Amino acid sequence: MNTHKIHDKYQLAQLIRFKAHMLDIAIKTANVNLEAKKTDLVELKKYLLDWKQKGYSEGPDYIWAKERIHNFESWLSGKIQTIHKKKHIQKANDSILFDIIKNRRSIRFWKKKQIPHELINQIIEAATYAPTAFNRMEWRFFVAETPLDKMIEGDASNTSMFEKAPVRIFVAVDESLFFEKYSGAMDTGLALQNMILMAHSLGLGTCLIYQGEFVDPDFLEKYYSIPKFMKVYCAVTLGYPDETPDVPARMKIEEVTEFLGIIPNPQM
Repeated sequence: MNTHKIHDKYQLAQLIRFKAHMLDIAIKTANVNLEAKKTDLVELKKYLLDWKQKGYSEGPDYIWAKERIHNFESWLSGKIQTIHKKKHIQKANDSILFDIIKNRRSIRFWKKKQIPHELINQIIEAATYAPTAFNRMEWRFFVAETPLDKMIEGDASNTSMFEKAPVRIFVAVDESLFFEKYSGAMDTGLALQNMILMAHSLGLGTCLIYQGEFVDPDFLEKYYSIPKFMKVYCAVTLGYPDETPDVPARMKIEEVTEFLGIIPNPQM
């Protein structure tokens, strides 16, 4: 595995999405720093040229970035005004969504049954629709499957779950370009929520197992081919449920919420 090449491609893709996002926001922002945005424009063009010269596929990200350049340059030249599309968003069926949220449980025992890749792909696709800071989309998903003869009943310990879960999905992020301290963790959490809710809607059960500082990057690279430049925050253990956990008590809204009233936003 050419780790350097993979790292280069991941980072270049992040930079393209990041700079394109900055241009997209600029034309919707009052008192924008034009010189800084013009620098972003130059850098984005450089990254796109680099991407093309390296022979990477000109996929949706590349096309989206080119469109951001077109919109920004049109805005700069005065051909178009601030782009602020107002499109009606149809209301989703909130009762179905809330049922999924309320009925999801952490599952620690699974049936001895393999999961079709089609369902795994749906779960990961749901994760890719989670928001990320500056549209970086810096996560990667590493899927490890367990042979049928290793799917023992075991127990509820993390060690046992790793051994017996039909599928383990490691969620990793490349934080090397971040200037924020915790956005990688935030982006991982948002993706994980989408994954476990989608899994539940497909009749599958999950349990999240924190990784972070508790795992050795060398071990992850050796056994799971996860590059060391990526930080694994969590693993999703996944399978067809073979238990029905009791519903834990939940805190009441008034116990966790403080309505502060109407307060002008202070200058930070």
